Amino acid sequence: MLKTSLGPTGRSKILLDKETGEYVLSKDGADILKEVGTLHPAVRIIADAGLATKNESGDGSITTSILGIELFKKAVKLIREGLHPSIIIEGYNEALRVALETIKNEVKPMDCIDADVIFSFSRTYLTTKLDLNSSTHLSDIVTKLLTKRLQDITNYKTRILDTIIIKGRKGGSIEDSLLINGVLLHKSGVDLLMPKKIDNAMIAIVENDLGFKRPDSSVNFIFNKSSDVKKFYSTRWEILYEILNKFLEVGANVVLCSGNISEELRRLFVLKKILAIRNVSAKDLSIIKSATNALPVSNVKYLTAAHLGVCSVVKEIIVSALDRWTVFERCANPNYNSMLIRGVTEKIVEATTNAVQNLIKTSILAINGAGLVPGGGAIEMRVADKLRSIAYKYSSKTQIAILSYADAVEEVVATLCNNCGIDAVSTIMELRSAHRAGEMAGIDQFTQRIINPYEYKIFDAAHVKIQCFKSATDAAASLIRIDFGYFRERVKEQRKDVIPEPVKQVRAATESYVKSLKYKK
Repeated sequence: MLKTSLGPTGRSKILLDKETGEYVLSKDGADILKEVGTLHPAVRIIADAGLATKNESGDGSITTSILGIELFKKAVKLIREGLHPSIIIEGYNEALRVALETIKNEVKPMDCIDADVIFSFSRTYLTTKLDLNSSTHLSDIVTKLLTKRLQDITNYKTRILDTIIIKGRKGGSIEDSLLINGVLLHKSGVDLLMPKKIDNAMIAIVENDLGFKRPDSSVNFIFNKSSDVKKFYSTRWEILYEILNKFLEVGANVVLCSGNISEELRRLFVLKKILAIRNVSAKDLSIIKSATNALPVSNVKYLTAAHLGVCSVVKEIIVSALDRWTVFERCANPNYNSMLIRGVTEKIVEATTNAVQNLIKTSILAINGAGLVPGGGAIEMRVADKLRSIAYKYSSKTQIAILSYADAVEEVVATLCNNCGIDAVSTIMELRSAHRAGEMAGIDQFTQRIINPYEYKIFDAAHVKIQCFKSATDAAASLIRIDFGYFRERVKEQRKDVIPEPVKQVRAATESYVKSLKYKK
């Protein structure tokens, strides 16, 4: 099932839960492995290896699973032919060492300011999860995101994951996804009459309610004199004006509140053209605080000009009908950027969001020194060619295991060929010939031709490939070491009797007494 999902032309899977009716639509290997329940422990070991690769490097779950299964299948065949498992594992470990050296020799550094390389890598990555048009659009957004406003590259490398906010919203298509230079908040002004755009925004953050809380229905107000009513309301308005004047005094024109804002205070904000947003979550407040350099206060009377955050523009945008968002553009911290992912259904939005998040994670690791390797199956063919060239240097049976390892690696490339509709056998032979001649050759699955990945800018992340080989080899070695399996039957739990023992004894004595009376009659 996983094989047909490998590569840009791989197919998606829809996984349905018959009991709840929930479904998952994805061709991401990690999603498939998580949702599909596996009964055999050997399959679970391979699946866990694929998930571990995804969690460690950001991608490679399908490649790890396919390679791990092929290595185990080759090992089973060798064991049946009389080769000892320890010799197979020794050969696999030696082949892994050579494979890792080969990959590291082909690594090309990925520069964070090289937009062409980042775009090519992003598109190669996303086409394995989405269609080509959507991948191209999102790759352009991610490229702009990763190469935007680079002043301190060292700080950029370490902080970029904390300064990217990705949000999803159902509606439209993936091509409608947006990139925003700033912070995106799924909230709008508490009153429709509030300003929709504020230039040179000065932002105050209050981690409390503003105004008066609405009293419960059981609360009663008792006034001894009719003049007390007027005094009550005048005092109430004095407090509200005191709150308003505090914001005006420090120069705040945008107010973010973690709690509610009373209706009377909302009207005052409208009159003074202040944008107020209520019920902002703690997570969003933390992001806006870091982006605008604002300092939250719990009580308005402690608010000063030093507590205000700075933002060039705060404006409201309408993403779809009745769906209003607030954008904080060009904040004091220019490294903060946001993406709004769109999609037809919630499942598509969720899958796309996960794909973009994993792409950014993988790109950052590649930028930080892991680098890139040629894609399209080229690095796998180079590893297989290297293994065949060194296998015959071993005089022992280890060379048989190394050759089997090379065959298993080529099965990954054969799967790519099958998924794009070209003949796997003839293509593998041509690729072998090209790599034996010293050329770097791979497959362009869209044009179904053998190409040079460097010329067509088809790249994979080096750290992902390294982790794939490590995880697959470890999983296969774990299975090869097994010579016996015991499947323990599930013991049915006895239902606990809800009747207490003293009650049972009383019932038994009563029944015995009743029977004795019958016998006497």
